[in-house]
Amino acid sequence: MQNDRLTVSTTGGPVTGVAQPAQAGETGTEAWYGVPYAAPPVGELRFRRPQPVSPRTGPLAATRWGHSPMQQPMPEAMGGVGDTPGTTPDIDEDCLTLNIVRPAGEGREGREDTDAGAASGLPVMVWIYGGAFTVGASRNYDGRHLAARGDVIVVTVNYRVGPWGFLDFSALSTPGGPVFESNTGLHDQIAALTWIRDNIAAFGGDPDNVTVFGESAGGSSVLALMCMPAAQGLFHRVIAESPAVAGTGAASQERWARRFAELLAPDAATDADLGWALLSATQDELLATVGKLAGVGAVEAPGTVLYGPCIDGESLPEPVLRAFAAGRQARVPLIIGTNEHEGLLFLVGAQQSGAEILPVYPDTVRRHLGEKPAVPDLLATYPGFPDPVESARVGGDLLFWYPATVVADAHGAVAPTYSYRFDYVSQDPRFGALGATHGQEIPYVFGRIRAVLSAEGAGSTGEVDRDVVFSEQVMDRWLAFARDGIPDAAWPVYRAAERTVQVLDEECVLQQDPLGERRAAWAAIFGGE
Repeated sequence: MQNDRLTVSTTGGPVTGVAQPAQAGETGTEAWYGVPYAAPPVGELRFRRPQPVSPRTGPLAATRWGHSPMQQPMPEAMGGVGDTPGTTPDIDEDCLTLNIVRPAGEGREGREDTDAGAASGLPVMVWIYGGAFTVGASRNYDGRHLAARGDVIVVTVNYRVGPWGFLDFSALSTPGGPVFESNTGLHDQIAALTWIRDNIAAFGGDPDNVTVFGESAGGSSVLALMCMPAAQGLFHRVIAESPAVAGTGAASQERWARRFAELLAPDAATDADLGWALLSATQDELLATVGKLAGVGAVEAPGTVLYGPCIDGESLPEPVLRAFAAGRQARVPLIIGTNEHEGLLFLVGAQQSGAEILPVYPDTVRRHLGEKPAVPDLLATYPGFPDPVESARVGGDLLFWYPATVVADAHGAVAPTYSYRFDYVSQDPRFGALGATHGQEIPYVFGRIRAVLSAEGAGSTGEVDRDVVFSEQVMDRWLAFARDGIPDAAWPVYRAAERTVQVLDEECVLQQDPLGERRAAWAAIFGGE
């Protein structure tokens, strides 16, 4: 009977999952790991948009994580990005898989909707990870705590990163030769959402109640999905945590894609030669070229993320901010917010690695701001500038905070929108050493804090840790939003007239237009775009 419950028919063939015991006082869960949602993007499909998976006849044992996308190793971080120390990352181009976690006891038949008398399913939350479009893997995010606490199904998705997913090699396509396509990583996400639409009911989920949520590059991705015609109708609510509202023009993408190919094959004489080199290179050769391009970018474009969504005029027709300003995005309920000091994490990273992936040093910040007359007035709202910590705050606000306020202003005019700022700082140095910087909300959103502390015996005396209490408050808001689109009855919708922001802290408070003078100074530079 247990195998019957855990074997589910999908469009790609049957998959058999695993029962997971309860953790930290939660209910047990059932999960399916490493389920393919698209064909392996290898051979001629390298640097192409994903293709449908070939159906299997026999059941797939979906009990282990799939391969992580190709990327350079990173140390494990509490937020989720990275690899366990002392292990060899399991990376491969054949990585287009997803993981499904549901509360134990939910069958494929769904649940009885007593109001309508019709079968319904559990809300579905689909996580898109971050990592500067360069690193990241679904294996770093454990959906068990959210699923158990909220009676939801949590799906975590692998998508291609780095040049495999976020460089546009299409200009190197040649007649009769290699073919390349743009925005392959975003189309991976769309393929996963399509698979979820077609299959999640079999796992007890509601395909008409799907929330996509993501952080950093994942937050940028979900905002881009809101502006992509191919993604319309595949989700019904969005949570964008610390999005960079990224997007680069086709010309810039072509420049870096060509530079990558030339670094890979310096002796290539034609575009066709470069294209064949991209297809014939080994995974290790491509990965080594990622490192070479990073070195070039650090010198030629410090503070610039080389990879990201491409404004190709087709799959992503226009810049995300422009689409939102014109009301051409998906008009679905949205939670959007940033953390109190986004840039500090990147300052520490730049000091450790010697390379800025966003502007944090004063000279780089000034270069990115340009020579606009309003720049001195803006910098005057950062009294500590050019102190490195305050300079990093300017860089973080440039990439994350100010664009998020623009998105909230625009979306709040057409659909329910909720804005937050994450201020909470743990007293445990493992969790709070850098304060409320980039990515610090993730372990609270996923309930990882409680799992870590419970494994150490915390709570055995009956005393509840303040980190656990706060984490549960954040989880409950995200879960409520996934269920019915309202995170908290006391959290008002965001409108540009008031700009009410929920400050997430030990004592959550509402603030109207926090740092309004600074926001206005940014608007004077960018014209509100």
